[in-house]
Amino acid sequence: MKIEKIWTICYSATGNTERTVKTLAEELAAKLGCPMEQLSFTKPMERTREYYFKETDLVVVGSPVYAGKLPNKILPDYQKRLHGNGALAVAAVTFGNRSYDNALAELSALLENNGFHTVAAGAFAAQHAMTDELGYGRPGWSDQFEMKQFAGKAAKKVQGLTEIPE
Repeated sequence: MKIEKIWTICYSATGNTERTVKTLAEELAAKLGCPMEQLSFTKPMERTREYYFKETDLVVVGSPVYAGKLPNKILPDYQKRLHGNGALAVAAVTFGNRSYDNALAELSALLENNGFHTVAAGAFAAQHAMTDELGYGRPGWSDQFEMKQFAGKAAKKVQGLTEIPE
């Protein structure tokens, strides 16, 4: 399957989710040989626009985890404003060294319900948003190494696809 463009879109109050999603997307773009474009969903004005993707797109969608779930202030905007139209997706959540509970499954289901085909999903540890005591300095070098390995495996999976998965 030929992907023509890698997109990123995420909500990232502290910057950790944005860095994670960018690392994943850069590796995917390098492995798949296509351009990458970043979109932000962090500022309120960025969440007023509708985003439409197409079958030749691969979209890395990211969100932090708050109390084991996607942020309840952002979830409705993701549901209303992201339109997959058959695009492939990689779901990514960041969590502050506690637990991501059901957030990754929640994001994957949201993407599927919005017309995406989720081909990979990963949860990545980051510094906790409320304290420096948990996950200080994360994501660090070893985390980025793992992110790149994950993205490489996702790229290989996408390259092996002959048709859009159900």
